[in-house]
Amino acid sequence: MLETVREEKAGPAVLVEILNIAQAWGTSFQWIPSHVSIEGNEIADGLAKLGLQDDAPVFHNRLFMKDAIHRFRSISEQQTTQWYQEYSTEKGKKFYDIQPAFSTKPWYTNVDLPGSDVRLINRLMTGHDFSKFWLARMKLEETEECELCDEPETADHLIMHCPRFGILRSKFDFELQFHSLQDLLKSKNMKVYREVTDFIRQAKLSL
Repeated sequence: MLETVREEKAGPAVLVEILNIAQAWGTSFQWIPSHVSIEGNEIADGLAKLGLQDDAPVFHNRLFMKDAIHRFRSISEQQTTQWYQEYSTEKGKKFYDIQPAFSTKPWYTNVDLPGSDVRLINRLMTGHDFSKFWLARMKLEETEECELCDEPETADHLIMHCPRFGILRSKFDFELQFHSLQDLLKSKNMKVYREVTDFIRQAKLSL
């Protein structure tokens, strides 16, 4: 095809352009029927065979961009996990007990829960809720004690134990499944989470 285009000076525009550029640069095209006995190809064949040997030398090439990005993400995740574990030994122990491994996606990703319920569950997970116990620590309540039980009125006490809500609580399955709010939250069971938020609403608790 190249020979025909060269002789007739006509043909596909791309080939004509290639031949014109080649002629201007003094470049020749040559068809090689076989690579046997051609030095460059013999060297390539030898290197290919060498690469199959167990003791073949390893050549350290520069990383491709996608490999560099993957490596960066891996290092970043390791450092973030280390920070999360170290930070949680001082603060956020309650949440760390529920979520011991750092995740780039929060627990509520693709979960069918209203935003208000997600925020409520998050408060319960961190322990920074609106119970009397927490409000008293923030100097927003005079006492942290439950009016009926004479013990700290925590979210765990209200949801799981306080007899004021015993009849209502008996209507939900979570009462018999878990002994503490912490164990309940660690289950990561969305059906149970929905039960808890329904219970809180029906009990008219401000948490």
